[in-house]
Amino acid sequence: MAIKEKDYKPSGSLFTNEQRRGENSPDYNGYLHITSDVLDDLIAKRKKQVMEWEQQKPDIDWSKVDKDKMFHLDMDLSGWKKIAKSGKPWLRITANVPKEKESNKPF
Repeated sequence: MAIKEKDYKPSGSLFTNEQRRGENSPDYNGYLHITSDVLDDLIAKRKKQVMEWEQQKPDIDWSKVDKDKMFHLDMDLSGWKKIAKSGKPWLRITANVPKEKESNKPF
């Protein structure tokens, strides 16, 4: 059963990085939780896309395919400022997979 884009529930949190070691250390760190249902759906979408490409070009030479366009995933992020019980600020984040665009074809 495919999950609709609006039903994705990847979410996580970003907290102020209190152990910064220098200018290049991140200001925030945290996590992103992706459920197995979402992961399974992403894999199914990629397999379907590969099958469609193979139908369009049965003689496709996969060594010449632009893998950056084929094997990456962009996600839209949203964030909300929160204050922990300790008084420290943090960000609540959610991620959504944007609708596929025609320009994502590798050939």
